[in-house]
Amino acid sequence: MDIIPILILIVVIVAVILIFKFISSLVKAVVFAFLLLIIIFSVIGLLVYLDAKDIQSNFSSSNKTILLVDNNKIILGFKIVDFADNQTMEQITGEKLVNYSEFYAKKDYKSIKGDSYKLMIFNESLFNFSAKPSLKAFSNSLSSSIKNEGIVFLIKGLKAKEIIIYPETITFKIIKYIPISLIEKVASRLVKKEQ
Repeated sequence: MDIIPILILIVVIVAVILIFKFISSLVKAVVFAFLLLIIIFSVIGLLVYLDAKDIQSNFSSSNKTILLVDNNKIILGFKIVDFADNQTMEQITGEKLVNYSEFYAKKDYKSIKGDSYKLMIFNESLFNFSAKPSLKAFSNSLSSSIKNEGIVFLIKGLKAKEIIIYPETITFKIIKYIPISLIEKVASRLVKKEQ
């Protein structure tokens, strides 16, 4: 009796078993990775949803600190509750503006924010001021930019690091990674729906 065919059969059977185990463990690893990704994206999605809901319910009715920066120095600022009502605007002047500039240089945004809901810092390069900007020129330019471009203005500024929003919650962190073309498409569709 020839032993070579039996050895070949045993080698083939062992090879098939090893290949099956390898493929089985590979499939398990892929399924595990896929499930892990689903869980991670679900948690991130939930956090973004909760954050967006918080912004939606608190932004329009809470105090916000708005600052204008030029050459790493805060040159103007105001606190406001409702952008539609200038009566809720309070200008930041004098010593407080100097203190805010010092905090800004140290990136101590928490100290600037104080009890405000959000701190928003805009770089002067976002606006076309013909002279040294006044509070009225700044607030009008800001309102006009937001009215004309909507959320796209803020997102472009965030992505270009021309706008700082503090605290930078998960929504603002993720926005930085979304392509601006996608944001513009979504924003234009939303505008069309409103009309």
